[in-house]
Amino acid sequence: MLANAQKVKAVPGKKTDRADAEWLAQLLSEGHIQPSFIPDRKHRELRAIIVQRSKYIRERSAEKNRVQKILAASNTQLSNVVADVYGKSAQVLLREVLENGTPSPERIRKLLEQKKVSRRLRATPEELSAALDGVISEDTKFELRHIEAHIQFLDRQIAEYTQKIRSMLDDHEMAGVKLLTSVTGIGEDSALTLHPWMR
Repeated sequence: MLANAQKVKAVPGKKTDRADAEWLAQLLSEGHIQPSFIPDRKHRELRAIIVQRSKYIRERSAEKNRVQKILAASNTQLSNVVADVYGKSAQVLLREVLENGTPSPERIRKLLEQKKVSRRLRATPEELSAALDGVISEDTKFELRHIEAHIQFLDRQIAEYTQKIRSMLDDHEMAGVKLLTSVTGIGEDSALTLHPWMR
């Protein structure tokens, strides 16, 4: 039987190196040691994939925060006029800055007409143009392009890992995930982490 060493240490008694075997045997015979949970091979592999996916998600978040810091340092205040810097409209505007420089209000109106930028944005074209009017050097543009490429790579990795995880879950396990996501504030990422196989 495999026991949790941390829990065994918490049980009062003399547990010197010489007396360990005898003392642990006595604890076991008296029912004071609970066996550790050892997942089967499928769930060990599933856990490893979920952990790696979580690492990709954290890495993507770190890269997105890095973009926001670079924009702020360049006096590009996009986050002041859009709710989500990584929303579709914000990404179109940021790509416009990287490719063509600060868009004029007229250019932004054209993007609105082409439905590339959502009309639900509260900021006016003038306000959007002013927010994007920062000082972004060519070196900074180079860095932002490569961060964006890395984020897109991570998006693909996360999507592939998500698909793999779903293919490994049986109907009962998927029902457990859906039940957890029915709780307000718990998305699929959190549900996978909270599920019993991740303990």
